[in-house]
Amino acid sequence: MEGDDGDDGSEEPENDVRTGGDTGENGDSNGDDTPDDTLPGIDPDELDDLTDAVTVRDVVIEDRILKITADLTVDSKKKGMTDIGAGMQKGISDVHALKKKIDWVKIVLYDSGEKVFTAKISVAWLVKLVDEEIDMDEFRAYLEDATDAGDD
Repeated sequence: MEGDDGDDGSEEPENDVRTGGDTGENGDSNGDDTPDDTLPGIDPDELDDLTDAVTVRDVVIEDRILKITADLTVDSKKKGMTDIGAGMQKGISDVHALKKKIDWVKIVLYDSGEKVFTAKISVAWLVKLVDEEIDMDEFRAYLEDATDAGDD
């Protein structure tokens, strides 16, 4: 790392919750002790540990949207969607604290480097999943209905 003078040209997310670092200056003063770039009630590294059908690339918060990007490790997009939901259901310990930080959850799945699935869902559905008001099949069906046309 000798001679590194700062910008290496790579695109790092502004609010990477894995590192807890905010690379921008947001001047946030919402009176909350938790910075906007952290996820209360979820550990992104544990989310990866809780999933078998996907490998989580990153988890970031941008403009009150929790974006989860992952690579499929199986040949089934449906299994990957279910696995992400199950990982979130197990890994989120305080969904109501999370709800104060985000309004939407965006899930992006890749298979062999190609984007195969993108969906944006209301955080209310995540609350229902964690509170066990809906089951995994209902959550996956909602994800399928919320599929974007490949937008980022």
